[in-house]
Amino acid sequence: MLLEKVALVEQEAATRRRETGAAVLGRKRILAQHWNNRPADAELRRELSPALACRDKWRRIERIKQNKLFQTFYRAAFEAFRTGVAAIFPLGTWAMRFRAPIQITTA
Repeated sequence: MLLEKVALVEQEAATRRRETGAAVLGRKRILAQHWNNRPADAELRRELSPALACRDKWRRIERIKQNKLFQTFYRAAFEAFRTGVAAIFPLGTWAMRFRAPIQITTA
């Protein structure tokens, strides 16, 4: 049943490629690539981060300082957590709340 489903998905993908004119690299072209090649990055660089963007220069500087302080506290708490020591993470920690049983400061 699984092989039938895979074959169906492959057929649908082949049909879409024929309709759009898209091509798939073959084995030889894949093996001919340099091991360190990667796609060109279309992401814009050196743009303002939405977390830090402010019209007011001094407010932006303050937010950058707050972010650095958060990173310092978070890094220390994470290192303690990795070594097995009970750690309290700074307010604003998001992902670790769902991935591990951690404690977060309330202020």
